[in-house]
Amino acid sequence: MHLDDARTPDDFVQSGLRRPGLVGAVSAGYGPERSALARRRVAGSDRVWRTVAPHPWWLAAHTDAEREAAWQQAEAELTEPGVVAVGEIGLDQLKRRDLPLELQLVHLRRGLSLARRHDLPVVLHVVRWQGHALDAARRAPPPGGVMHRYGGPVELVVPWTRLGVHLSLDTQRWRRAPDQVRAIAAAAPPALWVVETDWPLSHRPWAAALDELEAMVRDLAAHLGQRPHDLAAQLVANARALYRL
Repeated sequence: MHLDDARTPDDFVQSGLRRPGLVGAVSAGYGPERSALARRRVAGSDRVWRTVAPHPWWLAAHTDAEREAAWQQAEAELTEPGVVAVGEIGLDQLKRRDLPLELQLVHLRRGLSLARRHDLPVVLHVVRWQGHALDAARRAPPPGGVMHRYGGPVELVVPWTRLGVHLSLDTQRWRRAPDQVRAIAAAAPPALWVVETDWPLSHRPWAAALDELEAMVRDLAAHLGQRPHDLAAQLVANARALYRL
């Protein structure tokens, strides 16, 4: 989710986490302008955490000087309370005109280096360039991490998870391609996948996003021959292990 998104209500931390069974939330980083809002919303709470790094979309929209300043700010924030990962970092083929692959790889490698230096997991945003991202991660394996909204080939599930990277399945892709999401869940080691809302994506209410997430978990449990409650408990444990909570 994105607590740094202006569409997220100010009272979310107090009111949005009251749903039975919901143990917490992790807010993914985007850019320096939004970090202050995320920091304020995470401060003092033992149920929300955040990640820090300039997102590939943010990098594609800014100058070299602004990118450098963003990385310096991100590194300074990595030691702050409530920060549990480096991200979102990665590659996005849709942004290749604004930021070519070669430059996107420079920034991805910088994020991976930061994660290794601070012993933090990474949150990876990868659109289409799965092979390039996998090669970069193999050359500089992060100390754990998660592939945000994984929609790559099922054949890459094993290579990614061999690096200790979790695969996160999201409701939007499940709606569009349920068979693909089920196949990814079936191929992934039980301890190395999680689920997410990516809220406030799609402008739907938080309660509706959680309803949809529960529906996806029930569907995946049926496909895997598990009880929904057992699968949900496993996914919570996986998320806790991923972010070292």
